Amino acid sequence: MQCRFRQHISGSTRLLCAILLLGLLLPLDARVELQPCKNNVPPQQQIALGDKVAQQVYQQMPVLPDTSAETKYIRDLGRKLAAEAPGYKWPYNFHVVNVADINAFALPGGSVFVNLGTVQAASNEAELAAVMAHEISHVVLQHSVCNAEKQKRVGLIAGIGQIAAGVLLGGAGGELAQEVSGLPPGSAF
Repeated sequence: MQCRFRQHISGSTRLLCAILLLGLLLPLDARVELQPCKNNVPPQQQIALGDKVAQQVYQQMPVLPDTSAETKYIRDLGRKLAAEAPGYKWPYNFHVVNVADINAFALPGGSVFVNLGTVQAASNEAELAAVMAHEISHVVLQHSVCNAEKQKRVGLIAGIGQIAAGVLLGGAGGELAQEVSGLPPGSAF
């Protein structure tokens, strides 16, 4: 299958260049600097985590082969967009999932997956580029890692709450709270 908007490459590329040029013309104090969320996970560890999750995606989802026309197109567009991404230079790679739903997602470290439905629904390259740039921004800002760290904190707080409930409730209620928290019933605190 050929992408139906391949003929619009030069127009959307011009639009992208115009947006970048506008950004260069703004006074320095008018520019917005995007900073990754604060986390303690080094880039190499994020890349390894993303690679591990990407392997699971390949096992669970119908990812098109690297040789497909759609994947080649998405990779070319992704490389252009990633070259303009600020901050750490993640080893981006781009994939197409053979699913009709309109969706895309990014993994830590730079793997970006775009559903075929998204590619087919895009009216032009600029729409597709916007979706992909959004996913690249998740990588740049390290949202996956920070969200995972937030979940750990929430889980820790919930676990502490469950332990406290076990102490306060005692008996069967306390045993249930301890079981939910992962502690064996009757554990000493």
